[in-house]
Amino acid sequence: MNEFWAAIAGAIVGGGIAYVTQQLAFRYSLGEQRRVAAMQLASQIRVWLIQTHRVFSNPANCQPDPDDDPRDPNRYCFPVPSDIPAFPFAAAPERISVLANADAQRLFNLLEGRMVAENEASFAHDTHDNEYAATVFEPRIAQVFLDCLAVYRHLAKQVGWTGEPLPGNAITLMEERAARLHDTRFLRADLGLSLPSTSKAVGTADGSTN
Repeated sequence: MNEFWAAIAGAIVGGGIAYVTQQLAFRYSLGEQRRVAAMQLASQIRVWLIQTHRVFSNPANCQPDPDDDPRDPNRYCFPVPSDIPAFPFAAAPERISVLANADAQRLFNLLEGRMVAENEASFAHDTHDNEYAATVFEPRIAQVFLDCLAVYRHLAKQVGWTGEPLPGNAITLMEERAARLHDTRFLRADLGLSLPSTSKAVGTADGSTN
């Protein structure tokens, strides 16, 4: 009888050790998958940030405001939705799903923010004109840029990357453009569009989350 209980105890202990070992291996594997996914997504986002900033800083890539003096070398330009590069991670939801839930939600928030910006621009174009549409779209997509930058910082921190994807003056430019979201409150009210008091932010300037 003692041998029987000893065998049972041995089986229980052996099963427990096997279970713990399996769980540790699973967690290690999942952690590595998440780290690789974070690295890939951060790399893709960095490219998108650089390309999108180039649209804002290069007058050849945007439409001039028709109310401005065409002889003014500093005349204001608006980007339109087709100027902004596609999100490279939009076609890879399986990679996003590997991330922790909070990180995946940040990326899906970016997709939603861009969709809202493009939908509002389309509505403004249909009800008014190209200039109105561009005025609505520009600060919205600039805010999406800043949200995307916060996600990049968060993911980059996870994989040990340091440094910014763009110089400080480039980020300042985008902050100034995003601030115009509130400068256009009367225009947005006229169009029947909402004016959010805060962005659906995904992080703060230092990479921490809200």
